Amino acid sequence: MYTGIVWLEVVFVFSALATGASRYGLRYAGAAVAAGMIAGRGVTLLWLATRRAHVGFSWFMASIYARPVLIAAPVFAFGFWLRTVFVGDTWPHIIAGALLIAAVYYTLAFTVGLPPEHRANLRAKVWNRRVELADGNVLR
Repeated sequence: MYTGIVWLEVVFVFSALATGASRYGLRYAGAAVAAGMIAGRGVTLLWLATRRAHVGFSWFMASIYARPVLIAAPVFAFGFWLRTVFVGDTWPHIIAGALLIAAVYYTLAFTVGLPPEHRANLRAKVWNRRVELADGNVLR
C-alpha cells in the first residue's frame, strides 16, 4: 500500500515539475516537491499508521504536531515583530536577530517541548559535565 503512495507522490512531483518548473521557477519547484512530500509522507503515511494501530487520526496528529506548533507560533510572531526593530540591512543586525530568535525558540522548546523526565536528564547531564570540567576531568 505504501509503495503505491510513494509512486503517486513521484508521479505528482514529476508532473508538477515537468509542467510548471520552467515557467514558474525555483519557488514553484520547491512548493511542488514540498506539497508532494507532505501529502505522501506527512499525511497519508500517518493515516496508514493510525489504521494499523487502531487509533484515531486526529488524536495521533495532535500528539505529534501540537507541541511543535505551540512552540513555533510565538517564535514566528516574535520574528515578525523583530523585523520592526532590526531592519536586517547589516550583518550585525542579522546575527543579533537570529540569536534572539534562537534564544526564544530554545527556551520554549526546553520548557514546552521536552517532557519533564527528559528535562531532568538533560539538566543532570549538563550539571555532571560542568562538574567534570571544573575538576579537570576532561578526558573520560
